[in-house]
Amino acid sequence: YLVAEDYVSDVYDPGFTWQTVLFLAVPCLSIIWLMKIPARDLGLHRDGLWRSLGQSALICAALTVPVAIYVVIFGSVAPADGSGTNISALFLVQYFVHCVIQEIGARGLLQNLFQKFLSDRAGHKSVAMSSVIFASLHMTFGLDAVLITLVASFAFGYMYLWQQNLA
Repeated sequence: YLVAEDYVSDVYDPGFTWQTVLFLAVPCLSIIWLMKIPARDLGLHRDGLWRSLGQSALICAALTVPVAIYVVIFGSVAPADGSGTNISALFLVQYFVHCVIQEIGARGLLQNLFQKFLSDRAGHKSVAMSSVIFASLHMTFGLDAVLITLVASFAFGYMYLWQQNLA
């Protein structure tokens, strides 16, 4: 947060977000490699893949419909002061890859490690801890981004707990 506040002119710049992801991904990949964690334990497998994709598509549609209605009624979701990022096809493609990497770290690695090390059979503590950590990493975008990410992270955490598949 301090680096972004003092040295970065645009925290929404994809270059900045990729630097942040790489800064966190390298240690995560090192842990995965050193602990010899198989991809299956990170939620990367085909078991239940189609069920997971179908359920995820339904949830995404349910979340998208209210936003679409809001855009139709009010005309825009852009901040009035012109801040934020420009959404383009390139932005969406790179953000999709970015999100996959984030979820491998937040759910596949962090949530699973918390669940194993805490002997958290129900998974509630693990979801809470990984969600709070993940949301706090969004502080550079402001408190509203942290709160939105926290709510979404709890949803994704419980969805992963239920499905055991990152899809």
